[in-house]
Amino acid sequence: MEEKQMIATYLQMLNSSLIRKVEILEELLELTEEQNLAFTNENSTFEVIEQCVEKKEPLIRQINEMDNGFDSVYSKIKDAVYKDKELYRSELQQLQESIVKVTELSVKIQTLEQNNKLKFEVFSNNKRQEIKQFKVSNKTVSTYYKNMTGKPQGESYFYDKKK
Repeated sequence: MEEKQMIATYLQMLNSSLIRKVEILEELLELTEEQNLAFTNENSTFEVIEQCVEKKEPLIRQINEMDNGFDSVYSKIKDAVYKDKELYRSELQQLQESIVKVTELSVKIQTLEQNNKLKFEVFSNNKRQEIKQFKVSNKTVSTYYKNMTGKPQGESYFYDKKK
């Protein structure tokens, strides 16, 4: 009986882990949506987008650590759970519900990330064009001022030497 109680405790731990993972995924989804908005805003800069990425990194690390912990705990108890599925029915049902939530959120995030990837390519191309245009304009203005500062005003650039 002690082993069955231990397995039930492990199943509760797994469910708690999945509930926490849902919370993290919801936060990650919010940040991904914020990032999506940044791509559509014409006034956004690379810094704004970089801040979103920096906020997402620790959440992704947490999810990876949680997945590793989940896998190690589940591998310890899976054989015993399969033997007595009926005994752990309620815990397994809770796990299944949590897994459905995790899967739904993961799919939403992946879809939004694919969309963000395309928007980032467009965003970066637009910024490159702006930089290129700025450089061309700057060079044109610089050349103009160089030409104008060396020439006296009012005199023709070309004059007739026959006089």
